[in-house]
Amino acid sequence: MSPPNRSITPLTRSVLTLCALSLAALATLWITRRPHGDGTALRAVGDFAHLRQADDSWLPMDSAFQRLRADPRAPIYQDLFFTRHIKFQYPPSALLAFEPWPLVHRLIPGLSAVRALALVSWVMTVVTIAFAVAIFERGVAGSTRAPDGSAAPNRFDTLVRRAALVGLGLTFYPLIKGYALGQIQVWLDAAIAGAIWAWTSERKTAAGVAIGLAALVKPQYALIVLWALWRGERRFLAGALGVVIPGLALSIALFGLANHVAYIDVLSYITQHGEAYYPNQSMNGLMNRLLGNGDNLTWHDESYAPYNAIVYATTLAWSILLIGAGFLSRRTPRGRSDVTALCIILLTSTMASPVAWEHHYGILLPIFAWSFALALRERTWGRATLPILALSYLVASNLIDRAQMLAPLPANALQSYLFLAAAILLAYLYSLPLACPERAPERDHTTSPATFGLAPAE
Repeated sequence: MSPPNRSITPLTRSVLTLCALSLAALATLWITRRPHGDGTALRAVGDFAHLRQADDSWLPMDSAFQRLRADPRAPIYQDLFFTRHIKFQYPPSALLAFEPWPLVHRLIPGLSAVRALALVSWVMTVVTIAFAVAIFERGVAGSTRAPDGSAAPNRFDTLVRRAALVGLGLTFYPLIKGYALGQIQVWLDAAIAGAIWAWTSERKTAAGVAIGLAALVKPQYALIVLWALWRGERRFLAGALGVVIPGLALSIALFGLANHVAYIDVLSYITQHGEAYYPNQSMNGLMNRLLGNGDNLTWHDESYAPYNAIVYATTLAWSILLIGAGFLSRRTPRGRSDVTALCIILLTSTMASPVAWEHHYGILLPIFAWSFALALRERTWGRATLPILALSYLVASNLIDRAQMLAPLPANALQSYLFLAAAILLAYLYSLPLACPERAPERDHTTSPATFGLAPAE
């Protein structure tokens, strides 16, 4: 009986290399953090490990929900957003997530709302990481072959690789920070990751359902539904509209049409002002900081950045350019799957927004998973491909606290490091040839190692 195969393939060595670099970056940033700064991703990881989170989403959502329970036709945006200056920035349909709570409380009296939301968010974070691992594995499927061309099972190698991938997910700052804040965004991260995974296996109806659920909470994701309509993705549209239409109808029935119309004024106000606070990793945040338009280092929970015509015009032009590129690029014959195109429009929906907080970039984790899987064979930037992507990942996956020391200087553009890292990832996705295979070819990678810049470009 032959001994079990415990060899490590070049593919797994590449993942371990990235994991080691990530841990080194995390340790370095912890040691060099500002004395009274925000720390590093380690603090958010600690919150996740202890199921401890704040109420960044839950408090304003609960305020709106309780107001509507007292008066189903109350003008929640005029009351909360414009008069009391509570940053309830979600559409009324997002409050559908709170509707089951009274029933849950009756079934489990001892379960507090805070604890229940923390548990659900914890599960959603784990689900996002699991989907990201599955997306990477699917992207490299068939890349490790036995000498005779048959599949070469190596459970040890697979276990090591997947453990390293999970470690990368657990230290991915935008995702874990979303959990620590108490952000419903982590629920959306799970939906987005699930949509990408479903798309890789041609389960487009399921992908549509996932995006539809996300769009009910965050209207920016409705952009993906319009993109699918533009591309003629009928199965995806059936899934998305099968969720959005009844969800929106139920929301209007429960919370009134007037509140849904009033939400347009909220979106308009946020678009015209935006946020200067450094976690806003968008073109709007970048321009507000460059022009000194608003407080860069302090969170103000009752106000936004002052209106600035230059900031507004630049934000609008950037959004139009980015969305136009997402719609017009990578057109494929109807019915042909293109996971890369989906990743592009998903990333675009975040980067084109006037306010894109750090935790909104939790969707980068599954997109990075897919991009690295392709980059192991599609090195469109030559030998620099993997090192550049790795650098982009390391920047995106950490809180670089020392960058806030640049706040009063013209160099404060470097505070937008996450925005820049996302732009590099988007550029790589655009660089991929349209004929790029969506799955790894049936070949032996053991003779063509794919390590970060150490192997010749293929």
